[in-house]
Amino acid sequence: MNFIGIKKHLMDLGIVIKVTIISFLFVNYLNALAQTNSEFLQALEGEVEDLTVDKATRANQEDLIKKPQFDAGESGAILELQPGLSIAQFTEVLKNNYIGSHIFYKRLNDGQKQEVYKYYLENPDPAKIRAKIIQVSKN
Repeated sequence: MNFIGIKKHLMDLGIVIKVTIISFLFVNYLNALAQTNSEFLQALEGEVEDLTVDKATRANQEDLIKKPQFDAGESGAILELQPGLSIAQFTEVLKNNYIGSHIFYKRLNDGQKQEVYKYYLENPDPAKIRAKIIQVSKN
């Protein structure tokens, strides 16, 4: 084996050693990360172990389950588009729940907004209203 052959062999051996060291460090990093997450989860479990739900919270949950999806929240804000909203309520629902549609809607002039609102009264489907807003904005 000549000098060039020995040099190539040592370079190949160096690459193998570097890959081995990097692999070792990566595996140890993953093990440390897993242990940290495990300790964190154990700490969380310890904190919530003693928690209980009081009667007021249970009653509130039962009330929430009984409320229809389209009911107004405690703030009076309407949560979804439903038939028969006033134009102010319609605008508020768009603003709170359909921000993309609201951005285009607020750029419309008053006549165009009225056109969209009249369309909504006949078609309270959010996808159809979104399409109508886009259609009206192009006119």
